Amino acid sequence: MENQIEKILRTQRIYYVGYLLVLCVMVILYETELFPQGMWIDQAWATYWAQTVGILLMITLLPVALKLWRFQRKKIDKDVTFQQLQTQYVRWCKIRLFLLALPLYVNVGVYYAILDSACLICASISLIAYLFCLPSRDKILYEIEIPVEE
Repeated sequence: MENQIEKILRTQRIYYVGYLLVLCVMVILYETELFPQGMWIDQAWATYWAQTVGILLMITLLPVALKLWRFQRKKIDKDVTFQQLQTQYVRWCKIRLFLLALPLYVNVGVYYAILDSACLICASISLIAYLFCLPSRDKILYEIEIPVEE
């Protein structure tokens, strides 16, 4: 079982770092001007809708993603094997990381499209929420309800 937990932890860390690397590549592409900056600055309707979408994504997806496993855990049968629990846990953690990364990517993209600090603030909030999901062994044991050995 210890090897399986280490495998889950390794998988979660790969996904976690992978999403952060995508963000870093995105920022580098914008900062080196390979992606255009400020393309919607003079279009009021585009600015309004882009900000609205970014803010609504952050407001709706962050609470859902942070509480996702807690909601899902209530639906799991008590007769489930550890292998099935492991599969479900990994799948829902991938979904959680995606739900946290989506508003982050959208708000960074919108920030560079309209160069408005409101989207940068939303991206910062999303990044802070993303940091709360840093995978650790104790967190995995807690979330799949395995007693932690001292």
